[in-house]
Amino acid sequence: METCIGTNGTVFHCPAGQEIHKNATSFLVTVQNTMAQPINHVRILLPSENYTAHVWNGKSFGKTDSAVFKRAHLKNDAINGSCPYYKDYEMFALIDLQPG
Repeated sequence: METCIGTNGTVFHCPAGQEIHKNATSFLVTVQNTMAQPINHVRILLPSENYTAHVWNGKSFGKTDSAVFKRAHLKNDAINGSCPYYKDYEMFALIDLQPG
């Protein structure tokens, strides 16, 4: 199993952003709430904006409200002074996640 743990990373640090997964149309994300209080959303880094969120309710997957935002990252190229950018996407998905 591959993992993605990052606070300020890009999707390219995650399995979903790797070249081998570039044609994937779906993937499964597992989330654990290690805090002492419930959380109501998760943030997921994505390689494209063409994803929707579904949440497991104990019996089946059901669609949940989510929004995807494009993130542009500047990449400083010290060799020729240019600043090309690359993009990834971040999804905010509503979820009721109890501690534990």
